Amino acid sequence: MTLIFSMVCSFFTALPQAVMASGTTYYVDRTGGDDQNSGTSQDSAWKSLDKVNATTFSPGDKILFKAGESWNGRLWPKGSGEEGSPIIIDKYGEGSKPLIAGVTSELEAVFLKNQQYWEINNLEVTNRSPLPFDRDWQNPRGQRRGVYILNEEAGLLHHIHIKNLNIHDVDGSYTTRSGGIIFDSVGSTTPSAFDDVLIDGNMLTDVDAYGIYIGSNCILRYGMGDLWPWVPKPYGLWTPSTHVTISNNTVLRAATGGIAWNVTDGAVVEHNTVGQATYLATNASIWWAYSDNNLVQFNESFASVNGAEDGHGFDVDAGNIGSLVQYNYSHDNAGGFMLFVNDTYDTINTVVRYNISQNDRKSIFRYSGSIDNVYNYNNTVYVGKSSGNPVMSDYFTKASGAPRNIKNFNNVYYSLGDKGWDMRGQTFDYNAYYGGKTLVQADAHPVTGDPKFANPGSGADGMDTVDGYKLLADSPLIGAGIRINENGDRDYFGNPLYNGAPDIGAHEYEGSVPPAGSMPDPIDVDQIRPVSTPVDDLAPQAVASTTFRSLSSQPIGNINDKFYDTAWSTEASPSFPGYITLDFGDQTISANQLKINTRSGQQSGITDFDLEYDNGSGWVPIRTHIHLSWDRSDGSNEIKSVEFPLTRFSKIRLKVHEGNAESGRITLNELEIYNNPDLSKDMVTTSFPTGAGTITNIIDNNLNSAWGSDVNLTFPGYITLDYGHDPVPVNKVTLVTFFGVGQGITKFDVEYYDGSRWMTALPDASVEWKLNDSTKESQTVTFPTVHAYKLRLKVNDGNRVWGNIALNELIVEYTPENVPVTSISMDRPELLFNAASDRSAALLATVTPDNATNKKVTWSTDDGRVAEVDAEGRVKAVGEGKAVITATTEDGSFQAASQITVDWTAPEIMLGPVAATELTTGVFQPRFEISDEGTGVDNAKTEVLLDGKVLTDLSDMPMYELALGAHTFTVKASDLAGNASAKSVDFEVKTSYAALEELVQRFAEVGWINNKGITNSLLKKLQQQNVNSFIHEISAQKGNHVSIDAAKYLLRDAESLLH
Repeated sequence: MTLIFSMVCSFFTALPQAVMASGTTYYVDRTGGDDQNSGTSQDSAWKSLDKVNATTFSPGDKILFKAGESWNGRLWPKGSGEEGSPIIIDKYGEGSKPLIAGVTSELEAVFLKNQQYWEINNLEVTNRSPLPFDRDWQNPRGQRRGVYILNEEAGLLHHIHIKNLNIHDVDGSYTTRSGGIIFDSVGSTTPSAFDDVLIDGNMLTDVDAYGIYIGSNCILRYGMGDLWPWVPKPYGLWTPSTHVTISNNTVLRAATGGIAWNVTDGAVVEHNTVGQATYLATNASIWWAYSDNNLVQFNESFASVNGAEDGHGFDVDAGNIGSLVQYNYSHDNAGGFMLFVNDTYDTINTVVRYNISQNDRKSIFRYSGSIDNVYNYNNTVYVGKSSGNPVMSDYFTKASGAPRNIKNFNNVYYSLGDKGWDMRGQTFDYNAYYGGKTLVQADAHPVTGDPKFANPGSGADGMDTVDGYKLLADSPLIGAGIRINENGDRDYFGNPLYNGAPDIGAHEYEGSVPPAGSMPDPIDVDQIRPVSTPVDDLAPQAVASTTFRSLSSQPIGNINDKFYDTAWSTEASPSFPGYITLDFGDQTISANQLKINTRSGQQSGITDFDLEYDNGSGWVPIRTHIHLSWDRSDGSNEIKSVEFPLTRFSKIRLKVHEGNAESGRITLNELEIYNNPDLSKDMVTTSFPTGAGTITNIIDNNLNSAWGSDVNLTFPGYITLDYGHDPVPVNKVTLVTFFGVGQGITKFDVEYYDGSRWMTALPDASVEWKLNDSTKESQTVTFPTVHAYKLRLKVNDGNRVWGNIALNELIVEYTPENVPVTSISMDRPELLFNAASDRSAALLATVTPDNATNKKVTWSTDDGRVAEVDAEGRVKAVGEGKAVITATTEDGSFQAASQITVDWTAPEIMLGPVAATELTTGVFQPRFEISDEGTGVDNAKTEVLLDGKVLTDLSDMPMYELALGAHTFTVKASDLAGNASAKSVDFEVKTSYAALEELVQRFAEVGWINNKGITNSLLKKLQQQNVNSFIHEISAQKGNHVSIDAAKYLLRDAESLLH
């Protein structure tokens, strides 16, 4: 009873005391103060943190700690300021910053909870622990912080500024909630965040785990489902902190990350220095996640220590939509320069430009997961000997998939030794490559000479030490790049863009350059929209189809395109039943959950359906008589979930029996498929003690997750799958593991429960593992088909190099023992042999399904005089004509055919006489005939040429319009088989005095010479063969009484006679 009373009294006396005055300055002096004082002057200062913590302060108040003094304990003043009147913590007097030294009984040295409008300035803060650091986040150190700002279910809190603090020796555990300055939003029931956060000018040294971290549990959007175990659950809807600025801070020797932020919109992180981060555990020096519209600029990140997994200078981590990384300096980082991550929902729309990387190690660029839409341009990357022969870029496997749409322009890669690129998802153009294995052969406009830097490799600590990467006047990088729109208008060094044509690298040469001249169109930095569904949605991997008639404007492909704002719709008055099918092709997936999203469910949602899968021999029900009741018709997303037993399939379909058709049709916005481990957690169990992972990892369809037993195990032991109330057919089991030589299961029985007792399906199974590395190796056993309510492995032995056994995936399948053929198709429905082709070719007949038991086919020809075929489908052309080659399945006599055409003869060309006379008075007549008795003439490929130039007008032409001298008339022809032929005839065009007289008379008749006297005069001169006089008169009358055209021809012919 006494103990209870003392606890109540203690709590009561600790209640904050309200301060009546507003805008008051309070002084705290540990040596000369007294808590009985008013605290309102230096001479009447308070003494202790307890006094400050017990006081509720008002807007405009100031709490000033005496310089040079120190306090042990936690500083937690109460109250909030208001807009324009924040509460300010600062120092007074001369000397060092007042020290707040945390104590082991409290996790934070400076603390605010659910408070706003505070400014904390000019303090020294420590929070030591005697316990060592380790990677167990639950270690006894606890989540210690220097400054901890907590928003717990308080909605939006405003204006928290932390400036000019010296924070050091904070000994926290390995979590994002431990470190120097931590902002934390917890909004499980009330979406909570901060607005107007400024962290500026602080010095943080030897802080565990983080230097500066802004975090939140309000993460739920785009399918985001989980974070780290120390983040409070349940998670809240994505609610970003806004107007966040992290600037002018120095972070040295953070145990993991230096500066990081999550769940923000519009964060600006600039002019910070982070050095020697990750010295106790792997992480990135500066990284961000689940945030939008990030601006990261003018930061220096150097000498990260641990590059085992991350360790990069900068990390665009998971779930970021829009990041601009510019004008930063990264050097000597253990992991590399840039890390890109996506393992939850898409990381998209990232621009990395005008940065300098020097001597970063391991992987200069790392793409981890399905990164999308990245523009890396005008970065300067120097890989020196101290880089240790890194890869230029690599890919780290994530379940979300591979990177895509990574575009690299105007970058310069200077290497003294590297391992080259992993090109997955990347394109390169207009980049410079010098040394090592940097050259990307696919770059259409590479520069490969010495880039002529001022002094490459000479950068030191400091943003202003990299002048060695400026271009010399004779650098081949000057003017060698391509323009990029919305480029920031400056380079790393502050020079405007562009000086003439764009340069390659982070420096735009500011000297005299030649005019830009003609340039290719500039690059537009496009943005893509974020997808609506989580990355673990399997449906987008399939091809969707339907037997319903669909609206052309809302096709069936919209149901698995990842976007909720697109929809599929039937035509009016759909007929039931109808089918909606997802076909995964060659891959087999495991799933146990279907989600259906319809935005107008009450008007057009599917209401009744069966769920079926194709087991290889036919469609089998998974669940029947499924009924959905829709609640909305307002255009908002309404998602219904349908759970079913974990099933492996390549095809799954909805057999739709009914729908709400008030609108006259049924619609569907998205159909999603998941392997949800939470639904299967009771499906798989083991009698072995677990040492690592969870046993559900072996059925999660993810080869990268695993289960491992404890080292203290005995054989035999059991791994059991429970299929519930309905038995499933099984005849094949596959074990997948890595390091199989060290930890693989080697001997086991396959047993099944038939509804009344356990039976043996396969006794004494034995497998031999060949690999002892991280490669996922598979071992498969088969047995006669059994129908199992439960299936288990009775594990009798295993490789135990490390004492345990392990399994990545246990795949249980049923392969029908007699799968009938359903169809056959031919790869080449038509096959053509011409004079230029080989006389034989192979046809490929594909039998469906792929796992059909009897896939034998026979080949035949209907005309052996034209084409023969052997038993393997190889066709031999024998003679000209047409034939049909047919492939017939032995099972079911299904047929597929190929139409064979053999035509080795080119078209025949006959040319008529092209001119009756060689003189200019004649007529050029392009006469010809083309015939082909085989496939026929391909008129589109017929060419008629005169002196090598195509004639488009084939009508007769006066010979005088042709030049005097030799000519060639050519006809080229092809038939529909591709055989080509050509035929030519040569002729000459000549003149004479008689021909010239005839032309004068002809031109007079058509009015080209319009004066009879001049006509007679010209004829008389020709009769007298007075050519000079003839030429003189034509020249004088040209354009007057003699037309320009007539004069041209007459002068040409007369000069020919003269010479």
